[in-house]
Amino acid sequence: MNLNGVRVYGTKYQSGLFNRPYNAATPYLLDLLNGSVRVQFNTPDSINTTTTLQYTNNSDVLKTVELSPDSSAITLTDFKFGTAVTYQSSYIPQRNALDTFKVADVSNFAQITRAGDVTAVFIKNPGDPFYRSDNGTGKWGLPRDWQVNANARNQDNDQGGGWSTDNGGCIHFESKNWGDAPLVNGKVYQSFTLPAGTYDLDVVTAGNGGNIDANEVVATGTTLPDIDNLSGNSSVLALFHGDGGSIGGTHTLTFTLSQQTTVTFGWVVNGSVYTYLQFKK
Repeated sequence: MNLNGVRVYGTKYQSGLFNRPYNAATPYLLDLLNGSVRVQFNTPDSINTTTTLQYTNNSDVLKTVELSPDSSAITLTDFKFGTAVTYQSSYIPQRNALDTFKVADVSNFAQITRAGDVTAVFIKNPGDPFYRSDNGTGKWGLPRDWQVNANARNQDNDQGGGWSTDNGGCIHFESKNWGDAPLVNGKVYQSFTLPAGTYDLDVVTAGNGGNIDANEVVATGTTLPDIDNLSGNSSVLALFHGDGGSIGGTHTLTFTLSQQTTVTFGWVVNGSVYTYLQFKK
């Protein structure tokens, strides 16, 4: 709109504004050990004046920071992992304009709600394939970097178990020598220390058959509870329980830590004779 030769901008102009795009290929760089996330953006429009980001810090306080148009990234040094980051960009209609307009449509606010895949930072030998710890060439072995209790190490005269060459290398539970004895309270697990945050742990099954009591478990500490002590156990942060008909597919275990904590993830399994259970990654 022109008023006495002066161009006036209003809601129509504002409705056409969009947030500065973030770097879709690498939107964030994570430094979990130091508790920071670096959010990366593309080059903005020449009339972009600033981008305001809001995030939750480790004290559960909502903080606001500004990204200037001549910067391509901003580091949030005290970001609470697992929480959302929103941002809103501001513009001027033309160079030297007096009024600044913010993106009005809240549906355009970009969010980071799952701040990247941090598997490689904490979990050793996470699968697809799982690697063996021994130099053997037979079907049965032990998984590298994972603990296997004696109950799961029940193959090849108790020298192997918890891992097999199936599926290129997988976590594998099976009744003793297939038909000799059932598997009772078999465990394969790994411990790691995580900073405060909310985590989604995805577990992918490779195959199963027979009568199974299978549990995917995240617990505090450096071991997993026994199978008859899982229900109601205060150390258990997340649990998926399945049987032969429901254990297949991918399951997500979600848990939140209020402070840096050592946790253990793994499997606790019962299986009858002629029963097997495998995990891919």
